[in-house]
Amino acid sequence: MVTKNILFDLVSTQGTINGGGEYVKTVFLSLVNRITKDELDTKIYAMYSSKDKMAFDDLLIERIEKLDHVELVDVANREIPKVAEELNIDVFFIGIAQKIAKLYNLLGLKCRTICVIHDMAHQEAQNVGLPQYLVQGNLKEWLKQFALNKWFEPKRHINKDLFGLIAILNSIKAEYVAVSDYSKNSILYLTNIPSDRINVLYSPLKANEMHDSIDNEHLKALIDNKERYFLVVSANRPLKNAVKVIHAYKKFVKDTDSKIKLVTIGYHQQPVCEGHVVLPYLSESDLENAYKYCYALIYSSLLEGFGYPPVEAMKFGRPVISSNVCSMPEILGDAPVYVSPFYETDIYRALRLISDEKKANVLASKSLERFVDVQKRQKEDLEKLLDLIFNK
Repeated sequence: MVTKNILFDLVSTQGTINGGGEYVKTVFLSLVNRITKDELDTKIYAMYSSKDKMAFDDLLIERIEKLDHVELVDVANREIPKVAEELNIDVFFIGIAQKIAKLYNLLGLKCRTICVIHDMAHQEAQNVGLPQYLVQGNLKEWLKQFALNKWFEPKRHINKDLFGLIAILNSIKAEYVAVSDYSKNSILYLTNIPSDRINVLYSPLKANEMHDSIDNEHLKALIDNKERYFLVVSANRPLKNAVKVIHAYKKFVKDTDSKIKLVTIGYHQQPVCEGHVVLPYLSESDLENAYKYCYALIYSSLLEGFGYPPVEAMKFGRPVISSNVCSMPEILGDAPVYVSPFYETDIYRALRLISDEKKANVLASKSLERFVDVQKRQKEDLEKLLDLIFNK
């Protein structure tokens, strides 16, 4: 059946900026470009909620309204299955399964549906006891997590909203997308989705605008003064594990008298030592510049389905220190220095290693080489995803 009417989930780009939202934004804009370029007789109904803000500057309501082949549909206080029926939708694209599952009941949905599950982070975190691990320094929170695990053991792997969504989608034989082989196997282990219904398609390279002018004064000063700095992003999110990096850096500076600074984006506390620079969340353009001019990216994340930041840094030929868990080795190959995210001693080792400029230059070259391979796969898989939406 030829796809004429697409219901596209832009709800997943609302609220806060994150990797999943970046993914959905990029797929949406690529879909619009494909329809325009190929002069297809297809309409996109862009589903959003007026109860929440649009997160991305280049995907605001006023911009979407100007796009050809696109009509905005406000689904606040509306049932999506009824919306799909009223608009005669051929295919419904869900960009982030967990977000739609949390907000909407899709019972009664009948149209062809494609659902992206980026990761099974909630279930995996519970599986290895990460909630307790992450609150080790807070006795009250540790006891809370201990009690939850002890008395609610039968439910500790269950995200009711997500599993309810999967049950509905399985009943209509929906198709799923995982963003890495690691992610697919995690889904297979934790759900009852058939393997042949999960397509592994890498997350596309983000479609971000980048300008030479830098809004954040502190970042601008670092770049203008040609300061060398390690970069840590999303430092306020516990699963990104920035605290371990900060502790390792403090010891590294003390032992080596290194002049390489540590820039943490989103860290909500005061700097821990000389050389530690705390920046707030940046605009998309400023963040791109932060990647471009960093000495190296440190990505000590505990859980990833794909992991955008290392790829973003590698795009600019920047060296990377990366966790050796989940999807990172699959995506990044032999380009980074890998560390165990659980050991500050191992992160400390990597900081000492990469502070050698000769080693950093070798890693920079490997980053560029790996980026070429990943980008090729990303482009191919984005086209496959668009073909899947168009039912080609």
